[in-house]
Amino acid sequence: MIEEFTVELRTQREWNWLIMIAFFLGGISGGLFLLSTYLEFSLGRTAALVVVTFGTCTALYFDLGRPERALRLFSQVGSSWISRGTLLITLFIVFGVLSVLPSFGWFTWLPWSAAAGLGQAILAIALVSAFGVMIYTGFVMSYSPAIPFWNTTLLPIIFVFYAFMGGAAAIFSMIWATPEAERISQVLGPIEILFILSTIVLLFSYLATMFYSTVAARESVRMLIAGRFAWPFWGGVIIVGLVIPLALTVYTRFSVTAIPATAIILALVGVLELFGGFVFRYSLLRAGVYVQLI
Repeated sequence: MIEEFTVELRTQREWNWLIMIAFFLGGISGGLFLLSTYLEFSLGRTAALVVVTFGTCTALYFDLGRPERALRLFSQVGSSWISRGTLLITLFIVFGVLSVLPSFGWFTWLPWSAAAGLGQAILAIALVSAFGVMIYTGFVMSYSPAIPFWNTTLLPIIFVFYAFMGGAAAIFSMIWATPEAERISQVLGPIEILFILSTIVLLFSYLATMFYSTVAARESVRMLIAGRFAWPFWGGVIIVGLVIPLALTVYTRFSVTAIPATAIILALVGVLELFGGFVFRYSLLRAGVYVQLI
């Protein structure tokens, strides 16, 4: 007897809003910490640790459903990217906090300083962990063979660039009324243009690759570019999150606008990019399609 199967495409429902928020805030915190360290922007480093501790961890905690499950997240570091991500977040928080403590006057009694060997080693672990937090979410999704649209090595790379853009956006949103606005905007502006251009190229390369992949992956691409999520994708991800920020950043780079006005424009760029980054993760999760045999 020959059995016949009917293939049905279904949209995943397991990955919810809490996971999306955790991925979004985790990426921002990692990118913000790395860029703030490069720019010597101490407020940004502190803000990154606040975001990952009270934002990312809170979202993941409530997503677990039962608090006693938290310790189990560390039990499969060798085989699970979720466990690895939990470890990376923990290391980022612990060593990140240890690295910023010497910058506060009431912690001068600590046996290390930011410039000393031990302080540099602590900072190095924090930076590596921050980068791990930026990229691990891409690996979590790309290691999901049931969702062909996510099952590609391009995804972790895109997540890294979105994390850097989110970090830059957070810095732009923070510095507009500070004395450091001129210094940071002059350094970070050209880097931001590179981030946006690279993200645009990677994003459309990803969509083109997936369109010529499996039936389920092609359906995911169709949902984004011409289907039920076309408006969030084209309007939120592409226009608001990438095209307008790119145009405004280029304008501030090559115009003769005074620094206060430039800082305000870049603050707007930051807000738009953060919105676009959130919608990107929303679109990616909602367009996850899998094949079910019935």
